[in-house]
Amino acid sequence: VTAATTQATGLKPQIDMDFVEASVKFETLAAFLIASNKSLNNIPNFISFLQRRLPQKLMAVENTGILYGTGTSPEIKGILTAGNFTASTATITLPLIEKIIADISRLEDAFQRSANAIILRPSAYYSFFLNKAAGSGEYDLPQGVSIVNGRLFFMGIPAYASTALTGTDYIVGDLEGAQLLTQESMRIEFFEQDGT
Repeated sequence: VTAATTQATGLKPQIDMDFVEASVKFETLAAFLIASNKSLNNIPNFISFLQRRLPQKLMAVENTGILYGTGTSPEIKGILTAGNFTASTATITLPLIEKIIADISRLEDAFQRSANAIILRPSAYYSFFLNKAAGSGEYDLPQGVSIVNGRLFFMGIPAYASTALTGTDYIVGDLEGAQLLTQESMRIEFFEQDGT
């Protein structure tokens, strides 16, 4: 049953959504590096470097976990882990653009969800910028693909590049229901101990 127009005093229909109760542990993402005494002699510049570089390294690991985490502690359960996604039914030999459009259509038609993000490997993402017409050799884009301010769009849906995806994997999704809850922000601390 779904929402319906009713009389102001009439019985209202109940929306049926099947919620599954699940417990989720907070997991820790951590690392350490060894710094020399010389680097500690120039604390402001050293901290500036760490504040730029360390988040990149930690976020790369986090992105991989968000996509492929097994759900077995200490990993979170990733979007591309069994049970969290529906596999594409597009013919594997189709060009990538045709698979993406077929998946957008299926998401909207079969699942009544609106695609709001497409995620590709950087090599697949940037290949669209190199697309050339067969006869003239001029750069062109396949039907339904556009570039706005350097951002790639498929049928009006923004696309993003991520090195966390492996192989030929890509995502066409309604990602509004996906949330990553952070209990504690990243912090950089100095200790005389290391791994423990």
